[in-house]
Amino acid sequence: MEQVPWAFFLTRRYTFIRLTCVGSTKKSPGLWHDWYHCMGHTYGTWLPGDPKGFRTRHHREHVEGDYKHPPPEGKYDQRHRHAKVLMKRDPVHLTMEQRKLIVKLLVESLQRRNIEVIVASVTEIHFHLLVRFHDHNPRHWLGIAKKESSHYAEQAKLGAEGGL
Repeated sequence: MEQVPWAFFLTRRYTFIRLTCVGSTKKSPGLWHDWYHCMGHTYGTWLPGDPKGFRTRHHREHVEGDYKHPPPEGKYDQRHRHAKVLMKRDPVHLTMEQRKLIVKLLVESLQRRNIEVIVASVTEIHFHLLVRFHDHNPRHWLGIAKKESSHYAEQAKLGAEGGL
């Protein structure tokens, strides 16, 4: 049997019809019923200037291209080299054992705060979550969940030095 390259979590209470409710914004809080599709990456795996496309912090700068239509070749090479130089350690790539633990810890952290999670998946370098944030503050709650999951993974001897 082939090993699956990601860890996955799906609550049984919901049907896939609810998966269409994503992308709530502060301007239209009721439109998507507070559901957000959230994602993040492990340390050092998606840097500014990445040839496959990238975004700046809080989207403060417009960057040409995305994963379907990458930026022109060589346009951001200097920025990418500079980002690599600034890294204090190697990029983090999660093992299957780490992925299983991290997906469990992320979901548990959010659920302890009465935040609904329908789907969560963790790959070698990133995660995806479908989560309902009634206060429209996903950055805050995900920051806490990421911090906790990294801490508990380190306690379980499955973390990376300096965090995930």
